[in-house]
Amino acid sequence: MVFVHEIHRPGGNGEDCVDADEAESYHLLVTKYSFLDSEPLLKAVPQNGAQGDQNLDGIEVILHFSDFRRMGDELDAEVIHISQIEEATPVENQLQVIHCARTPANTDGSIFCRFACATTEPDSVLLSPLASHLLPRRDRQKQASFAACSEMNVLDLTPEVLGPLEGLCEAGFKASAAIDFDPERHMSWRVSISV
Repeated sequence: MVFVHEIHRPGGNGEDCVDADEAESYHLLVTKYSFLDSEPLLKAVPQNGAQGDQNLDGIEVILHFSDFRRMGDELDAEVIHISQIEEATPVENQLQVIHCARTPANTDGSIFCRFACATTEPDSVLLSPLASHLLPRRDRQKQASFAACSEMNVLDLTPEVLGPLEGLCEAGFKASAAIDFDPERHMSWRVSISV
């Protein structure tokens, strides 16, 4: 299955009438998809939690790519010459591949894609989750962030030297503990830090 980005005509002058020799030089710029159950390495993987059930609601496909950062983009597409096409079947205009991070809850016979593969060497395949730019925003991985009110703690490794810790406390850090702390020797630390 392919998604056609562009159709390149010979000469590119917009002529529709071409002879048989010219027709063979037509080529398509496409992103390829293959059906999950057609991949030999993945046939044993259950889909939708069903063990070996072939009557599934949705059809899962795998996107083929060369460059992860441009996955599914026209810049990562492959060229297929018209002479290489063995069979073509038209599909409805509304047919689309749903890119998602998890199996959709209600697939209703739709086609969905969670993974992509790249052929790195003749006998090996790299399987990867879809790149985040293909996923809807709700499925993209969230960036880690800190709460504005979170308190930053310091573990003092040198309680006998008060200067660095005093500077950190003035900057808003809280001294929570000290390593190699001797309560009798380091009373000035305790008084200075107010622990």
